[in-house]
Amino acid sequence: MSSVRQRTSSPNAAQRRKATTNDDEKEFVIPREILEVIEKNRTRDVLKMTAFCLLPTSIIIFAKGFVSEDMSGVSVYNMDQGALKILLLAAFTSVLAYATTARLIPIVARRTLGKRNMFGLDINKKGTKMGEIAIPEALGLASGCAVLVSLVIGRTLHTAFILDNSGESEHNAALATIGFMLFLGFVDDVLDLPWRAKMILPGFAATMLAQSYQGSTSIVVPRMFRENMRSVLGALDSVPIVRDIVTMKVDMKSGLMDVGYIYIAFIWLLAVFLSNAINIHAGLNGLECGQSLVIAGGIIVLNVWSLLTDPTSNVVVGPHVFSLLLIAPFFAATVSLLEQNWYPSAVFVGDSYTYFAGMTLAVAGILGHFSETLLLFCLPQVVNFLYSIPQLFKIVPCPRHRLPRFETQTGLLSPSKATETRYNMNLVTLFLRVFGKTTERKLCLRLLAFQVACVVFTFAARYVFIAFVHWK
Repeated sequence: MSSVRQRTSSPNAAQRRKATTNDDEKEFVIPREILEVIEKNRTRDVLKMTAFCLLPTSIIIFAKGFVSEDMSGVSVYNMDQGALKILLLAAFTSVLAYATTARLIPIVARRTLGKRNMFGLDINKKGTKMGEIAIPEALGLASGCAVLVSLVIGRTLHTAFILDNSGESEHNAALATIGFMLFLGFVDDVLDLPWRAKMILPGFAATMLAQSYQGSTSIVVPRMFRENMRSVLGALDSVPIVRDIVTMKVDMKSGLMDVGYIYIAFIWLLAVFLSNAINIHAGLNGLECGQSLVIAGGIIVLNVWSLLTDPTSNVVVGPHVFSLLLIAPFFAATVSLLEQNWYPSAVFVGDSYTYFAGMTLAVAGILGHFSETLLLFCLPQVVNFLYSIPQLFKIVPCPRHRLPRFETQTGLLSPSKATETRYNMNLVTLFLRVFGKTTERKLCLRLLAFQVACVVFTFAARYVFIAFVHWK
C-alpha cells in the first residue's frame, strides 16, 4: 500500500471513465471555480510546509555564513568561499529539479492516464463525487527522473568548477541505487509485484550502496559503558573459537570501537528498511511526500550546519557536501510533486516515488556518514513498522488496504478494522484511535507534526544530550 488509491487499469474501467454518452451518467468534472480554490489552498499549504522546513537552514546560513564572527557586519564575503560555491550549486540543482518535475508531471500524467489507463480512485473519498474522479498514477516517475538528471548535472559542475574528482565510486553507486529503486517502483505500479519481491529486490540495490561505502565502521561507546564493554570483549577473547571471529577493541580514551562488517550489515539493513518504510507508512493524500519532505529538511539542516560550523569538515568535498548535493534537488522535486499530491490529490505518487524516496534518504544518510542520525529522523517509520509487524508477516489478518474508513455523512475518517474485533495495526489507524475521528487533511498534518517532533528530538539527542551528559 503506497497511496490512497484503488488501482484501476482494465479496459472496462477505461471505458467507464470515458463514458459520457448518457446524460444521467456523465463523467464528473470539478467546476473551474472550485478547482481554482482547491489549487490555491493546496499551494498555500505546501508553501507553508516548505518555508517551515527551510527556516532553520536559512537561519544557519545567515548567522554562520553572512554575519562576521565579531558581529560587526553582514556580508557574503564573511562566508568561506568554498562553502558558498557548494551552497550555490545546491541551490541551482534544486531549482533545476523543481522546474523539471513541474514540467514532467503533466506529461507523465497524460501518458499514464490517457494512453495507458493507469489511474486510481481515491478510497478515502469513496461515496462522494471526488471519489469518482480518475487520478493519474505513478507520478513519482516525474520527480525521480528530475532528481537523477539534476544529480548528473550537479556532479558535472562540481567536478568542472570546484576542481574535485573524488568520490566517483560513491556517486556512481548512488545513481545506480536510486535508479534501481525508481525502476522497481514503476514496475510495481504497472505489474503490482508481490510483497516477497518488494522485500527481496531492494536488497540488491542496498548491496551496491554498502559496497561503495568508504567511511568509518567504528562506533562510539558511551563513556559510562566503556569499561563494561572492554570486560565483555576481554572475556570473549579468552574463548579460542570466538577470538578469531570477534576482533573488536575499545579505545578507552576516544571510545571508538571498530565493528567492521557488522556496521556494513547495519547500513545494508537500514537501506532495505528505508526503501520500504515510506511505502508502508502511507494512506493519506500527501503523506508520502510530506514525510519525505520533513526528513529531507532535517538532513539539509544537518549538512549545512556541519558545512559552516564544523572545523573538521572539508567545505569543498567530504560526506556532508555529497549528502547536501544529493538531498537538495530531492527536496525541491518533492515540493513540486507535493503541490499536486497534497489534499485533495490531483495525482498519485505511486510506488515509483515511495521506493525512490526511501532509498534516496538512505543514500544521503549512509554516504553522508550519519546513518544513526538518519534512523532517529525516521522514528515514525520505525514505530509504524514495528507496530505493523504482526500484520506484515501474516501473524494476524492483514487486508490489502489498511486505510481509514471514510464516513460519507460527516466527511471524517475513522479507524478501520482488519476483522470485527481487531483494528488495523499501523500509525494512521493508531492516531485515529488516540485522537479521534478527523478529516484527512488534519490527520495528515498531525502525522507530519509527529515527524517534525522526531527530527527536533534527534537534534536534541545529537547535540544537547551529548554535550551535557558527556556521552563521548
